[in-house]
Amino acid sequence: MDFRISDEQRAIADLAADIFAGDGDAPPAWGVLAEAGLPQLLVPEAHGGVGLGQIELSLMLIEQGRGLVASSLWRHAVAALALAGTAMDDMGRLTLAIESDAVATRSGAGWRLQGMVLAVPDAAEASRVVVPALVEGTIALFAVDPDAAGVVRRDGILTDGEVASDLIFSDASAQSLGLDGGWLRARAAACVSALAVGVARGAVERTAAYVGARQQFGRPIGSFQAVAQRLADCFTDVEVAQTLALELAWRIDTGAEPGNIVEVATYWANQCSHRVAHAAMHLHGGVGADTSYPIHRVLLMSRALELMLGGSRRQIARIGERLAA
Repeated sequence: MDFRISDEQRAIADLAADIFAGDGDAPPAWGVLAEAGLPQLLVPEAHGGVGLGQIELSLMLIEQGRGLVASSLWRHAVAALALAGTAMDDMGRLTLAIESDAVATRSGAGWRLQGMVLAVPDAAEASRVVVPALVEGTIALFAVDPDAAGVVRRDGILTDGEVASDLIFSDASAQSLGLDGGWLRARAAACVSALAVGVARGAVERTAAYVGARQQFGRPIGSFQAVAQRLADCFTDVEVAQTLALELAWRIDTGAEPGNIVEVATYWANQCSHRVAHAAMHLHGGVGADTSYPIHRVLLMSRALELMLGGSRRQIARIGERLAA
């Protein structure tokens, strides 16, 4: 893997940093994101997209995480790539479910879904939802209209503030996308890992600024050895997690065999976000729990991201199952 970031990739990261600047209290409007081309980043130019890869999307998501912006932008980007070239291409807002208990069966020339998916952000506004479903022992991807007959939607709000919906399918019409569950799981892991790295990196930066300014016994608390060492551990966690997240993105873009990198990158991102979020809260003292200060969002977002792909223990279990096989 070439760890160098090109000028084009750096420009995309800088653009995202400008768009997502702040503390997540005023997330950018979808129109702003669309004008910058971010939702169509993965879609080939032949289908009206930007034609870039997972590395560029991951760099963008790191900046989104740094800004503590809760947005399902990555879900749209991956769903748009899955739909690119189909009759449903370019249908406005899109989203996807990562895992589900849905089952797909053939019905004439089409497909029907039974079951449900939980907590799908933006499902209330999306024209199509990409859903993984079980087909004869394997997972395949399907596109579903969330407002179609046979779909019941239950709306709610996630802990990080995103509006999400449970979708219940009762003989709902669906279109096969010709992609398997591994395709989606790798890209979802790359996106979630990048977001978690961004949240953790932003927490380290905010905490470093705070302990450098907060005075105790006549000097900044950041000069105390225990504080400095704990923050150094957080910085190391972020660097390792970012390296693994970008390796996963690189393997997706190059078509390299993923091996265990999907689980390893997810595990490290989960562990990193968990440790860094708690350290940031502790080093801020009482300020860290103040809801008028952005650090509390770090804990909310990191926990939401940690659970999104099943948590650290699930990743370790998957690696163990692969080794045992």
